[in-house]
Amino acid sequence: MLLRQNESGQRIKRSTAAQVEMPFIAGAPVMRNLLDMLKRVAHSHATVLVEGDSGTGKEVCARWIHAHSMRSKERFIGVNCAALPDSLLESELFGHERGAFTGATVQRLGRFEQADGGTIFLDEIGAASPAVQLRLLRVLQEREFERVGGTQPIRVDVRVVAATNVDLQTEVNEGRFREDLLYRLRVVPVKLPPLRERKSDISLLIAHFIQLCNVRNGRSVLGMREDALRLLSEYPWPGNVRQLANVVEQMVVLTENDYLSSGDVPTELADWRSKEDLLELGTADFKKARALFERRFLCEALERHNGVIAQVAEAIGMSRKNLYLKLDSLGIEYDNYRRCG
Repeated sequence: MLLRQNESGQRIKRSTAAQVEMPFIAGAPVMRNLLDMLKRVAHSHATVLVEGDSGTGKEVCARWIHAHSMRSKERFIGVNCAALPDSLLESELFGHERGAFTGATVQRLGRFEQADGGTIFLDEIGAASPAVQLRLLRVLQEREFERVGGTQPIRVDVRVVAATNVDLQTEVNEGRFREDLLYRLRVVPVKLPPLRERKSDISLLIAHFIQLCNVRNGRSVLGMREDALRLLSEYPWPGNVRQLANVVEQMVVLTENDYLSSGDVPTELADWRSKEDLLELGTADFKKARALFERRFLCEALERHNGVIAQVAEAIGMSRKNLYLKLDSLGIEYDNYRRCG
C-alpha cells in the first residue's frame, strides 16, 4: 500500500506558519474526543491551560481555539515566557512608559494591549518569574494592569490561553509557581497526548508534511511506501509531531525517488529497536531476555497484520484468548498497530 500525499484529505491553511507546520489533525479516538471538547471550549470566553510534552502542538491547539471562537476576527498574540529574561518579559507583556528604564525612549504597548478583543497565548507559562506571575494574576482577576513605569490602569478584554510542558502542580508544591494563578489559568484544562499515544494519526500527519515540504523545497514526492510507514509508525517519537515534521522534511529533501521508502528513513530511527533491545539484553537475566524476544516477535507480527488479532493468532499458532493475555502481560497496545499499514 502506498501513502499518497493527499490521502489525509486535509486542506493546508496558510494563514499562519504554525498552522502549516503543525496541523491540528484529529483522526485517533483520543484526538477526536479532544476535538469535541475544544469545539465547546472555543465558543466560550473561559481561560484555557494547554498541557503536554514539547512538540505535541500546544500552540496549534491555542490557534485552533482562537480561530473557532467569537474572537476569530481579532488578533492572536503569542508570547514565549521562557524566551525572555524577567525584566524584558514584563515589558513585553504589559508595555512601558517613556523613561521607565534606560533605553525606554518611547512609550510601548504590551502584548495584552495588542491582543485587546482577541486572544493572547502564553507559552511555557511555568517559566514566568514570581513578579510576572503576580501581575498576570491581577490581569486574570480584574482585566486591568499598568504599563511598566506607569500609574494609569489599562483595561483589556482578552482571552488567555496558556501552555506548559511541566507539571504546574509540582511547581506549586515546590514553591516556584503561585497556586492562585494556577487555579485562574486552569479554568479549562486541555491535555494533549504524545504522538506515541495517537499512532493512527501518523499517516495523516506524514501526508500533510510531504505536501508541505514539496511546496517549501520545490520537490515532487508523491507519497510514502508501506515499509517506511511501518518504521515510522513503530518509532516512539520522543520529540512528538515536531520531530516527525523534521524527519519527513529530511526524507523529502534527500530522496531521489517518487515515493519515500525504508531506505529514506534516517538510520537512527530505523535501528532504534535493535539498539534498545541490545542495551537491555546486556544486563538482562533469562526471564527478561525471553520477555524482550516475545515482545519484539509479537510487535512485528502485529505490524505485518495491521493489528488484526485473528490474523496474528492464526499466523503464530496461538489462540486469540492466549494472545490477548500475552499482549496484556507484555503491555502491548495492539490498537496502536491498526490503520498504520
